[in-house]
Amino acid sequence: MLRRSRFWISLIFFVLVVLPFLLPLPAQPDKSADALLPAGGRFVTVAGLRTVLMEVGSAGQPAVVLLHGFGGSTFSWRYTLPALQAAGFHAIAIDLKGFGLSNKTFNTDYGHAAQADFVAEVMTAAGIEHATLVGHSMGGSVIAHFAMRHAQRADRLVFVDAAILDRAQSPTLLQRVVPLLLTLQPAQRWGQLVLRSFITPQRTAAIARSAYHNPARLTPEVERAYLAPQTLRGWDLALLGILRDALRSTLPAALQSISVPALVIWGEHDNWIPLAAGAHLRDMLPGTAWAVVPDAGHLPMEEQPAAFNAILLDFLRAVPQP
Repeated sequence: MLRRSRFWISLIFFVLVVLPFLLPLPAQPDKSADALLPAGGRFVTVAGLRTVLMEVGSAGQPAVVLLHGFGGSTFSWRYTLPALQAAGFHAIAIDLKGFGLSNKTFNTDYGHAAQADFVAEVMTAAGIEHATLVGHSMGGSVIAHFAMRHAQRADRLVFVDAAILDRAQSPTLLQRVVPLLLTLQPAQRWGQLVLRSFITPQRTAAIARSAYHNPARLTPEVERAYLAPQTLRGWDLALLGILRDALRSTLPAALQSISVPALVIWGEHDNWIPLAAGAHLRDMLPGTAWAVVPDAGHLPMEEQPAAFNAILLDFLRAVPQP
């Protein structure tokens, strides 16, 4: 019995701790972020991390900061930035830490509170003291954290199909255990093996397609743009870090204390975060404006840019910036 126990303990140790370092990592592209920089974009380095900044308008105009969702980038706002520029706004879109063409590393804080602090530093680097913040999906959680951590710098908030978690949603046992496991190098290595084996470009494209009400809107050009970050060295480690820190991204009960003017915009046919979640968020923030974009899924700013931009600009004009 003792020998059998030792055998199984040794086998488990070998599989969990030794085996992942004996298995080769599936080959991945190794492109340079510099080679993928979109036209009109530039790199900025804040808090020791480099990211991409897309900017239109000029200092002195009312400022708007656009934050993408999970798996998104500045590319998500390609139809919104020109509309804001034409309407006389100084607008920036940035790649959040770990996303888009930003640095890909495991050893950084990807929690949404830390992302909010990162946004504040990018704003400072861009010469923006305060602004309206627009957050799509995960970016909605980031702007909520921003409003609670940098209240004097948030003029208005716009939540677009926002993925907001509050403390009322209890984490599962798996959600508690995974962050602890990922502090161990063997677990990190297993994570890389799993991500590289299963998060292929084809699967990523299929996931992205499900975000659209009309999947045909995910053209080959759009697909290539969303897959570009997955060709950078370290994308898998960055994603592991993001997943590790997801649990620490829940919002405190103080969400209801946000007092700046707010707007909630939702795609009518969002399959990722249903319309009812948007209505719930609206009810959590008293006095919040509400708009639904027809014929759109989780990405209304891409699927129906004209309708989305009209709603956004009406709100910006109706609620003057302080």
